[in-house]
Amino acid sequence: MRVMLATLVLVGCSADDLTDDGPNLLRNSNFEVVDTTGWVNEWENHDQNPDGAIVVTKEAHSGARALQWQLDTVDGWEYFVIQHGLALQSGHRYALSGWYLSDADGIDLNFIVRGDPEDDPQVETVMSGSPYPDVIGQWAPFRFEMVLPSAPVPTSWQVFLHSIKFNHAATNLTVDDVQLVEMLPP
Repeated sequence: MRVMLATLVLVGCSADDLTDDGPNLLRNSNFEVVDTTGWVNEWENHDQNPDGAIVVTKEAHSGARALQWQLDTVDGWEYFVIQHGLALQSGHRYALSGWYLSDADGIDLNFIVRGDPEDDPQVETVMSGSPYPDVIGQWAPFRFEMVLPSAPVPTSWQVFLHSIKFNHAATNLTVDDVQLVEMLPP
């Protein structure tokens, strides 16, 4: 599997910087619509590790719900949610942004964008670490920019919101109002 790292743009991220021209390509990205089990529609929960969970919480940036990674003291586990079946364009530029709230540092908020069904190509920030959270105890914006590889061209794409921690402390990371937009050509 080829891995390509994303280009990050982190200078002066503010609430006004979160959107670009174009519609939000994620479905239920504010996590407001839930199914009969209480989990958010359109997102696969992949928190199979025994030392934490991803839950729907009422501690939201806006609206009534958000997603919260509740991570126990054990470090090194990866937790993520996935949205499948996105019609993104190979070779195009995208921005993934939203809001986070963390009660401690020592945790990384990352993303992965993979082709589906073969998981190729891939763009991600997991291996390079993440600059988020850089604010603790209050809602703050995050933003990643990427260019999807031109080849191979997958049938569709998957977007992962991912976290991993190394702080030896129980930590909550809450994410809300996420959007993925195609950026205008430079």
